[in-house]
Amino acid sequence: MPGPGEKAAPKRFKGDFDLVKQFIRKYNCLCAAYNLVDPQEKCERLVDYCSRSVRLFIESLPSYQRGQWAQLEKDVLKYYDADLDETRYIPDQLAELAEEWQHIKIIDLATWKEYQREFLMKAGWLRSRDKVTKEMEAGYFWQGIHRKFRQDIEIRLFATNPTLRSI
Repeated sequence: MPGPGEKAAPKRFKGDFDLVKQFIRKYNCLCAAYNLVDPQEKCERLVDYCSRSVRLFIESLPSYQRGQWAQLEKDVLKYYDADLDETRYIPDQLAELAEEWQHIKIIDLATWKEYQREFLMKAGWLRSRDKVTKEMEAGYFWQGIHRKFRQDIEIRLFATNPTLRSI
């Protein structure tokens, strides 16, 4: 196994909830690459890649002391709030984003793309977890466009397709 700080070693884990899954995944890959299968040794080597405070905490866990790798892995994910990364956004945040953006004039392509990126980052995550429907996503997106720009878009849409009906 590579020593801490070496190129193939995982980055030192300092307890960040948004990095804990990535850290455990990289550590498991490293163990597989170096044929480290003994649960006791996996537990002992894990702390080599952790900050002092994380190491002290992990060493106090019963799963670490008993050399139970499967349980230690679950404990680390639990105590370092890996689930927080899974609850990144809620639908209210999409509504808030739309409310915020409807007051911003979109006068150039860069601003339009910035709106799309911010919106799609949240909406895409929410849609992938079935937290919003496609219709809700479309409604919030349209709502987030500044009123004047929305009117300009509608005029162009109606000009190219007169059979469209306004809602």
